[in-house]
Amino acid sequence: MPGRQLLTVRAAVAGASLLAVAACASGAPAAQYVDKPAVAQTCEELYAQAPAQVAGQQRRAITDDRALAWGDDAIMMHCGVQKPEGLNRASRCDFVAGVGWFTHKDDDYYTFTTIGRKAYVSVVVPSSYSPAADILVDIAPTVQKNDPVVRPCV
Repeated sequence: MPGRQLLTVRAAVAGASLLAVAACASGAPAAQYVDKPAVAQTCEELYAQAPAQVAGQQRRAITDDRALAWGDDAIMMHCGVQKPEGLNRASRCDFVAGVGWFTHKDDDYYTFTTIGRKAYVSVVVPSSYSPAADILVDIAPTVQKNDPVVRPCV
């Protein structure tokens, strides 16, 4: 019996590892979420009112119930994520459509994360969309309406 339990544990670990690899296979940054009831409610309201189209791309079904996606080269929005690494009081705040955003760029993606709101909302935009920040114009009204400012970035 102990051998069987060890085999079950190894299978579970291997399965979890495969899932992690599959999630990262697209190259998109993986979202790390915060579990707080107030943030969850804010995100539910934001997701319920999110636009059907972003940058001319239709919303599409995905398996992550804590995110939304638009287009084949998916634009991803994650609500209730952790504070991004590198975001501090001295960080640059880019205003797009009335919302302050922290911007991180790597080779394949831009990640824009709201600053100073109840919940951090990140929008991951593949570099194939240019200019990437234009996508925020479609998303910002929903953020403004559903994710209140706690401390404005200036």
